[in-house]
Amino acid sequence: MVNTYTISGTAYINVCNTNAYDPCDTPYPGATITLSGDESGTKVTDASGNYSFTNVGEGNYTVAMTMPIPPPQYRSVTANSVNLVLNGNLK
Repeated sequence: MVNTYTISGTAYINVCNTNAYDPCDTPYPGATITLSGDESGTKVTDASGNYSFTNVGEGNYTVAMTMPIPPPQYRSVTANSVNLVLNGNLK
């Protein structure tokens, strides 16, 4: 049996400055989320800032975000990314 996974999350403006999604943070719709690695793809966040890559196989991945328009309180935007390793040992 081949294991598959879902990589999902929410893009948001960290208004609360806690580095975690909180009720006071603002969702970021329209951001481009890029999956690269053993498989690749792109998604655009929905009105609530959510994205999801489904049926992703085991492997090494990077998830990066690009904002099309910087939020008003920022002068420049740096793409954020996270590296993931998906394997059958996850519980």
